[in-house]
Amino acid sequence: MEAEKIRPCNPRSAVLLFNSFRSEWTFRNFIIKPDAPVDTDKMKKELEDAIELFEQMLLP
Repeated sequence: MEAEKIRPCNPRSAVLLFNSFRSEWTFRNFIIKPDAPVDTDKMKKELEDAIELFEQMLLP
């Protein structure tokens, strides 16, 4: 925010939102079905899409 690379916001709220997503994503992918086959390409795409969304939300 100080460098004006992201819009002013409550940084704790932004971190809470992003970490909540990461926790849910980890739970869904590794806890609910621990023996399911791992599709790393799908997982990577899901994470990239979510990260891009958060980045776009915070652009000035």
